[in-house]
Amino acid sequence: MSATRLDRLVVLLDTGSTQLIRNTAAQQLADVQKNHPDELFNLLTRVVPFLRSSSWDTRTAAAKALGGIVEHAPKFDPNEEDVKNENGDVKKEENGFSTPLASEDQLQLATLDVEAILTNGKELLGSAGRQYDFKLAGMDPAQRLAHQKKTLTNRLGLGGEYMEDELVTETDIAVRPNLPPPAMPTADSSMSRANSVSESAVVSPSDQQTPSEAMSKRQLNMLKRRRKEELKRDNKKFKYDLTSMRRESTTVPTPADSDTIIKDENGETNASVPDYFSLERKGGDDDAKVVSEFKGAPIVEKSAFQTEVEETGNGWPFERLCEFLTVDLFDPAWEIRHGAAMGLREIVRVHGAGAGRLLTKTKSENDRLNQAWLDDLACRICCVFMLDRFADYVSDNAIAPIRETAGQTLGALLQYLPSSSVHAVNRILYRLVMQKDLKVNKRIWHACHGGMIGMRYLVAVRNDLLLQDNLLMDGVLECVIKGLGDNDDDVRAVSAATLIPVAKEFVNMRHSALNHL
Repeated sequence: MSATRLDRLVVLLDTGSTQLIRNTAAQQLADVQKNHPDELFNLLTRVVPFLRSSSWDTRTAAAKALGGIVEHAPKFDPNEEDVKNENGDVKKEENGFSTPLASEDQLQLATLDVEAILTNGKELLGSAGRQYDFKLAGMDPAQRLAHQKKTLTNRLGLGGEYMEDELVTETDIAVRPNLPPPAMPTADSSMSRANSVSESAVVSPSDQQTPSEAMSKRQLNMLKRRRKEELKRDNKKFKYDLTSMRRESTTVPTPADSDTIIKDENGETNASVPDYFSLERKGGDDDAKVVSEFKGAPIVEKSAFQTEVEETGNGWPFERLCEFLTVDLFDPAWEIRHGAAMGLREIVRVHGAGAGRLLTKTKSENDRLNQAWLDDLACRICCVFMLDRFADYVSDNAIAPIRETAGQTLGALLQYLPSSSVHAVNRILYRLVMQKDLKVNKRIWHACHGGMIGMRYLVAVRNDLLLQDNLLMDGVLECVIKGLGDNDDDVRAVSAATLIPVAKEFVNMRHSALNHL
């Protein structure tokens, strides 16, 4: 398939005139992955940036294309040839203790501090006025990801109250003092000029620029706005992008222009301009005078989504991509959060069983790595339920696209979680809905609404555990009854939808609870 046609298909995700055209382009991109399995990271690098688009239709088409691409990608199972452990127990070391394999920066369901996140976490609004993050300007994707992962713990409120510095403060605006006009240069001023230049080079910027104390508050605000606009224009090209990174090459020097030696007819060197109109050609070819074009092997492009472990085939191929999307779940712009949730939903739905696994680990170790990875993502989705405050009001109902899509991602995730992790997720959602033991100033209906959405997908996906565990059933029914009596009509609507998958079982098993409705 030609690259030109591939480019046109990718562009149609954004420029298609109708949703049918966008979906057709997404389907054809999935067919490209089916026919060319080696083009996985090439396709991901092209499609995933559209998940950050401001257009709802573009994000939906990109998510559909991503889902089709990952469906045709082979599933990663490094222990496929190993004998399956029948009892499923975790392998222990000789001293009787299991080796901790989870990373230190991964969150755990058992220790997630719900109260600290609700109290100190940074609320996720529509955009928070932060369309540009100037601290990340000039960083490559790997450095940017490392910086965002480092600050994510503080943004979640797990490191205390999150404080964010203002983009431009009054100290950043410096007004140059009024300088006297420069004197006319004289013949004997060359040495003094050189000395003045050398002296000015060692003067710090703070000595040259001092804030004006005579400026009014209105003038300072005008300078602030002007400075912000300049930063936006200068750093727009450093906007977070997911394009491929070019591998650095240190063995091949960049060809440079060499000085050409010009000879006259007598063979003597002459620096004058040669006669370009002369048709005479004397002397043989001199290879030393020609700068030959480098014709070596082309530099291989490496996707920003592919780590060294993934490139060698030793790790889960979607590890780096999910790291990008997990960080984007807490972006100030709601469009980016929405696209990240849809991307994670499509990947986890198909390849959740291989997440976090490594080729060099045993099956029991990989099972623990997989559970730690899934538990970490479940914690972050629950954090979205706690902190997301964005809602779009249509008619009499409030539509929360981020919480709804995060709930769908949680539903795709729950099918791979063991029963212990499902119960841990249920306890977190229960606390968000009830808010009885949370020391918050006032009831947060957004968190209650998010917890109820998560409960709805838990009931729909893991109703097998719901029918077997009476405590789990009682907890869900308590949340539903609480939600049906809530003052907010959106919480009541989600609570009623939660009962639909188990309405028949609810009547048969808990008919006495009908009196509370």
